[in-house]
Amino acid sequence: MSDKNPLPFAKTQSRAMLLWVLAVLIVTDQLPCNMFRDNALGFATDKLARRIATAAIKVGFDLATPAGKLMLTMLAA
Repeated sequence: MSDKNPLPFAKTQSRAMLLWVLAVLIVTDQLPCNMFRDNALGFATDKLARRIATAAIKVGFDLATPAGKLMLTMLAA
């Protein structure tokens, strides 16, 4: 991933790309918190999740995402 844009390949807002971004956010934001409760490892990927969520918002994924899924994107940002 580029330091400037963690989603350099996300030039379009295709459904597949939206689903990919949401899946990566779940893996980097929610999964570690649940796998490593009461442990610092639960927060190890928070920075990456925030970078991905921020980049997704910058390219407009938040506007193209259904409201229920949008919540997850915003929570990670």
